[in-house]
This record gives sequence, C-alpha cells and structure tokens, in this order.
Amino acid sequence: MELKDRLVGLARSLPPAQRVGIVVAAVVLIMAAVPFFRWVMTPSYTLLYGGLEDAEIAEVVTELEARSVPFELEGSRILVPQDRIHRVRADLAEAGVSGSPSVPGYELLDEQALGVSDFRQRVDLQRAVEGELARTLGAMDAVETANVRLVLPDDSLFTDQQDPATASVLLRPRRQLDDQQVQSVALLVSSAVEGLDPDQITVADTAGNVLHAPGDGSMSGVGDANQRRTREFEQALSADLSALLQRATGSNASVVVRAALDFSETETQTETYDDEGIALREQTSEERYEGIAPQLGGTVGVDGGPIAGEGGEGTYERDDATREFGVGRTTTRTVMAPGDVEGLSVALVVDEDAVVTNAELEELVTAAAGLVPERGDAVAISRVPAMELDQAPPAEDGGLMEQIQTIVALAVLALIALGLFLMSRRRREPEEPEKVVPAQMRPTPPLDPAGQAAAPPPATEELQPDPSVRDEVAELVERQPEEIAALLRGWLADRRAGV
Repeated sequence: MELKDRLVGLARSLPPAQRVGIVVAAVVLIMAAVPFFRWVMTPSYTLLYGGLEDAEIAEVVTELEARSVPFELEGSRILVPQDRIHRVRADLAEAGVSGSPSVPGYELLDEQALGVSDFRQRVDLQRAVEGELARTLGAMDAVETANVRLVLPDDSLFTDQQDPATASVLLRPRRQLDDQQVQSVALLVSSAVEGLDPDQITVADTAGNVLHAPGDGSMSGVGDANQRRTREFEQALSADLSALLQRATGSNASVVVRAALDFSETETQTETYDDEGIALREQTSEERYEGIAPQLGGTVGVDGGPIAGEGGEGTYERDDATREFGVGRTTTRTVMAPGDVEGLSVALVVDEDAVVTNAELEELVTAAAGLVPERGDAVAISRVPAMELDQAPPAEDGGLMEQIQTIVALAVLALIALGLFLMSRRRREPEEPEKVVPAQMRPTPPLDPAGQAAAPPPATEELQPDPSVRDEVAELVERQPEEIAALLRGWLADRRAGV
C-alpha cells in the first residue's frame, strides 16, 4: 500500500500535461509491443517447394496435413517452419512425395524394350536431352523452373543442305535475369546439343518477355563484352594521358577519352593459279601393222562363210596419248582480329596557370594517344583555376546495405541523445520560485547624512518571474480583459505624469 500511495502521490504531483504525455506514451508502447511480440512468437517460414503444378501441390499439401505440419501456401510455393525444413523434406522423401517437377531425363532410356523402333529411340533420346537440360537450368540460382524444347532435323546427304537445329527455352525466374545470365542459358543449351548454334535459340520467361531470339545477329552478352572492352580501353588510355599531362604541366589534369572500336571479325581467303600447268598423269598407246591382209567379203560359200578374195599390201599405224595437267594454286587465309580503332576523341581540363600552351598539349596528346586527324579524331582543351581542378569529385553513393547501416547508426545516436536529455532533466532539481514582493511591502532604503535616500545595492542577478505567477496572470487577463486594460492604461498615464 505504501508503494501504491507513493505512486498515486507522484502522479498527482505531476502537471496535467506530463500526466497526459505519460498515458499517451504508455498506450503507444503497448500498441507497438503487441505486433512485435506477435512477430517474435510467430515461427519464420522458409520455402519447401516452389514452381509446382496443381496436382503436385495437392499431393504435398495432403501429406503435410496428414503429418500435422504447419505450412503456408503462396501460389505455387509451399512454405514450412524454418526449424523443421530438413525433417519435413526427409519425411516427404520417405513417403515418395517430391516437390520437384517430374521432368524425365536419361532414365527414359533404361526402360526401352528390345524391339523398339528407330523412330521411338530418337524421340526418347530427344526427350531425355530436353529433361536433362531442364534440370540443369533449374539448378541455377536465378531460375526456378525451366522447360526446353528441341527441334533436331534429320541428317541430310549434303552438308550444305542440312537444316539447322533450333531450341526454345521457357524460364520461370526468381528475379529478373541480366544479359550475362541469359547468355549462359543459351550457351548451356547450345553446348549440349550437336549442331545447335546459340543464335538459333529462343529464350523467354513465363511473363511473356523474350530474352533472346533468333536473328539478333549476336548474343546479348557479346554486346556487353564489347562495351566492357571499350570501357577498359578508354580507362587505360585516360590513365596514361593523365600521368603524362601531370608531368608536363606540374599539376593534376582531368582527361576523358571516348573511343569507337570495330569488333567485326573479317576473314579473307584468296586463291592464285599459275599460268603454266604441271602434268600429273600421262598415258600413251601405239599400234603398228605391216603386211597384206586378206580381203573379206564376196560371195557366200556353201558353209555360210564368205569366200576369200584377193588381198593387197597395207600399213596401219595409231598413236594415242592422254595427259592430265594440274594448275598451280596458292591459297591465302587472312583473319582480321576485332577491336580496330575507328575513332578517338580526347577532352582535357588543365590548370589555367600551366606554362604549356594549348598547341603543345594538343601535339602531346595526339602523339601519345595515336590520334589520326584524317580519320576525324579530335582534341578539346579547357583551362580552369587550380582550386576547381583539384576539387575532389563527389563520392559515389553506397549500396543499399551501406545506407541502411547509416540510417540505423543515426537512429541509435538519436535515441542515445534523447535518453541523456531525459536523464538530465530528471536529475535537475527544481528551483524554488522567487517571491515577488509588492511595492507597498518593500523596505524603505536608509537615509544618508544629507537626508537623501541611499542608492540601493546593485542587483547581482536579475529577478525572473515565476512560471506559476505567469500562468495566474495569463488566466486573470483571460477572465477580466477590460479591467486589466484599464489598469494598464492608468499605469501608463501615471508614468507619463511622472508619478
């Protein structure tokens, strides 16, 4: 009871404004504490399976309900308490329930019969490759599920008449894929299928966005690589020019380089033939005949054959020659590497007090950077005061985590400052209010020997009005404004009259 009485007395001794503030703070604290404790007591859920079909969701949910496992269903995702995730997966695996999409792979080839047709073997092999590719792409962190479809044409007798293989990939990403990840998807599929070019692959997501399509001319990642190489070339050239200009001018210099590089790869094949041929093969034959040959013909005899007539002298000669000549040929194959410089432009910002002239700077930069004026290369020079040149560039903004850490640190400092301020106010002892003595009750100052009133001693501290008196005066003014106004007018009139 003593503690209760003390608390009641303390509450009554506080001003009404402080009591209302304490009540409001208590209500706010309770309202904030209820959701906080509810959030603390609620178990955190994590992903059990994601990207499931309706039949697979029903199978998993039925098994979880049978085992009395709490879960949350978010679309095609099933969440369970984080501390039970491994145990639940083990129990579902024991029951034969799997949350992974049922995509067949090379196990299709294990169940083939002895007399299966060649067409069935090709179809099963294609389905197996598609399933294995889907599993491979689904193992990526940024991909939730993947479906792969291949079109493999029959082999043609002539290679120049062979139709190209094509593929389509449908992804369900966990987050937005960048160009590098799309390139890796296309390269994984093309490397696993014989005769499949990366430019013949269509990659899309479940939202209908085409990430890569045939006929683009180049992979999107190739464009990013070319931009990265261009940026590296510009930065390296800028660093070299900055160091050179610093030594030439004796102060810092700002250099910006922009380059246009040609990344097209050119291959040239030339064949040259000699005018004189070289015999590769030669075949000759000769026939000679001398003497009198009997003449055939005439009247047919009794035995059915011709009757030999008179013969004559004769000579027969025949010469044949067959030669195959080969023509001399020289083949030259030249491959032009990509990265040829098509244009350069350099911008300089130097100290206006530098002794080097603009013409000398332009000549120096032209020689160092390899500028070709006939190609359209240009140099721009600007001079600024040294103070502006040496001014440090603004620091780049940090990442999201750095901003969060800064905000948390500022909040902690603010709470500490607020706590110190409240503690200092509680420890400060209340000062006794000064008593205001009316003029009629003030003591009469002592008289000096001449009969004059002695001057009062100088006040060491200026009297401050008591807050309670101020409040009473304000209340009195609100209740009797006319009387207070008349009193003030009387005081002012007396003061003017010298009273």
